[in-house]
Amino acid sequence: MNELLHAFMRSLHSLHWYDALDILVVSWMIYKIILIIKGTRAFRMIIGLLLIVAFSLFSRWAKLQTVDWLFQHLWQVGLFTLIVLFQPELRRMLADMGAAPLTAMGQLQKRRVVEEIVAAVRHLQQNGFGALIAVERHAKLDPIVETGVIMNSPVNRDLLSTIFYPKTPLHDGAVVIRGDIIVAARCLLPLASSVPKGSLIGTRHRAAIGLTEETDAVVIVLSEERREVSVVVGGKLTKSLDSKALSRVLSNLLLKEEEKGQKVMASLSYESGGRNE
Repeated sequence: MNELLHAFMRSLHSLHWYDALDILVVSWMIYKIILIIKGTRAFRMIIGLLLIVAFSLFSRWAKLQTVDWLFQHLWQVGLFTLIVLFQPELRRMLADMGAAPLTAMGQLQKRRVVEEIVAAVRHLQQNGFGALIAVERHAKLDPIVETGVIMNSPVNRDLLSTIFYPKTPLHDGAVVIRGDIIVAARCLLPLASSVPKGSLIGTRHRAAIGLTEETDAVVIVLSEERREVSVVVGGKLTKSLDSKALSRVLSNLLLKEEEKGQKVMASLSYESGGRNE
């Protein structure tokens, strides 16, 4: 034990300032990569990759020669396969690293965005109009944005209300919000592959569930028929939210308090007697 302690102390004395800088840079890069891929398919693929690596190390430790030989040859081909599979994520990661300082928002800006969304949803609900609003978080929604009409306009309650007015050409589809900007309208969202039997949900709800199953986006759904407001996160739908509850959930989910937001959604679902569908 003493020998280990002495070895550790000797290694500390041999460290230089550039070693500390090296560690900080690598830590920052890993942190940024985790933030970018969090909530995407790439994150689940990396988890699977880590399991394969662990099994490969285990096969070498256990001297499973045939299995180890197979893994060694698979890695040679797998490296090129990984580059192809993660090409979109790598491209977005490089773009995000340069854009992150420019697009960072303060708490006041985020609160204003929440207020504008809630006010727009309230107005649309009172008039019996439907809406589908996807708010981007860590996972970029560029593939979704590309399916719609680019707007790049500041988030504004009047503009959001106008977009979803039934007689406008942009009302059919989803609005994507990035930061405090309405990036695009009339966007197509992926439909959920399956929904529970007997669940009475329409196309908007299925689209919201489908998007949040693949990304960490927050989607607000306003039913045109029932005038019911729902929030979908992580493939789970919480229904029957009034303006106060919607504001509370969005504030907690979008102001870097995701875990608290999930708890608020769960409590609202329980209190209303609803189900997460």
